[in-house]
Amino acid sequence: MSVWDMIGVMAYPLSFALFESFLILAGLLITAVILPPKLYRNWFVSQSTIVIFLASIWAVILQIYGQDWGMWSSRGLIGLLPLVVVIILLAILNARFKSLQKVIEALAERMVVLVFFYVIIDVFFLLVLIFRNLFRI
Repeated sequence: MSVWDMIGVMAYPLSFALFESFLILAGLLITAVILPPKLYRNWFVSQSTIVIFLASIWAVILQIYGQDWGMWSSRGLIGLLPLVVVIILLAILNARFKSLQKVIEALAERMVVLVFFYVIIDVFFLLVLIFRNLFRI
């Protein structure tokens, strides 16, 4: 396999991950527009960080144990209940305690540098994917 073929193989999952990230961001922005400012918009960065962090951890756990727990069946939706409860509890704590909000926002600020590199790399691979499919190389 040549280097160009390996880059092409890497382009598909990274481009899909970029698309997923934009969908999640769009969902969070739509939620911020729909919900009253007191519930979500005033603490958008910290609340969104909580949601994304907990959902990511839950997705990893489901990838590891989901088959054993029967998470991919209709009764598996009950397994999402703890995630929703924890997100709601942390959102309430975040709204009540400014110190927790500041800590979460500080962590989110530090992650911006990594997100910047992630987006650049993903856009590069998206361009590779478009180039490979347009010119069939």
